Amino acid sequence: MIENHTSQGSYSRKIIIALGFTTMISFFLYLPALWSFFTKSDAIAVNFYSYGDAFENATFYEFTKETGITVNVKVFESNEELLAQFEINGGSSYDVASPSDYMVEILHEKGLIQEINTSLLTNYTQLDNRLLNRNFDPGNKYSVPYEWSYFGLGYDKRFFGETLPVESWAMIFSDKLPGMERNFKICI
Repeated sequence: MIENHTSQGSYSRKIIIALGFTTMISFFLYLPALWSFFTKSDAIAVNFYSYGDAFENATFYEFTKETGITVNVKVFESNEELLAQFEINGGSSYDVASPSDYMVEILHEKGLIQEINTSLLTNYTQLDNRLLNRNFDPGNKYSVPYEWSYFGLGYDKRFFGETLPVESWAMIFSDKLPGMERNFKICI
């Protein structure tokens, strides 16, 4: 009688190959963690959460060049996304964030941000007083202004004449204007 040993050998080889691939895949998946474990440094880093287009990468490069502090940037698309992220991790994953004004008050009310020690900010006394002590953060305990944006409206006098026929927001937001036909477009 002849026994068939080839099927047992084939099965063993398949197991060895599967274990080899599993080991190799695991090694590559954990390689970044292993690399950081063996190459630990005392480098200081700041975790910054910002609108996607609020700051140029050159700003962070220059900051790192001047201070030696690495900036890890994560971006958000809306204040609501920032709030959701802070609620998930309690705000503990970020050192600095740049929400809009109204969100500062919400983050403070929910206990998701800490007070700022403004005595450590060397240029704090040089900030324009008109930008400080706003209603969303009296005393600037939780925020420091970094940008001042303003908007304006303009109109083409060649189209409308020297004065607007209707001096009201209705010219922008209403399809029906009293005493005139809406034959113009609003552009951004």
